[in-house]
Amino acid sequence: MSYDKKEAIIGEYKWRKAEKLSPQILDTLRSRAALLSSKFGITKIHLYSFAKESSPSFKELAESQKVRLILFDDFWKS
Repeated sequence: MSYDKKEAIIGEYKWRKAEKLSPQILDTLRSRAALLSSKFGITKIHLYSFAKESSPSFKELAESQKVRLILFDDFWKS
């Protein structure tokens, strides 16, 4: 079996109050993902941001940048 592309899930967790989440968090995640992508030849990246809580505006921003936002409370939902 051969694989033509390398995929990776890259994420970061922030244990902060919702009002302390900023667009720079997503910028940093993207920068780090780009470094890993170039170093390891990753052709497809799935970005995740894990957070204690979030504001509606941060959630909207993450969605617009194709970053999946997972909140702490989401881990306990069935």
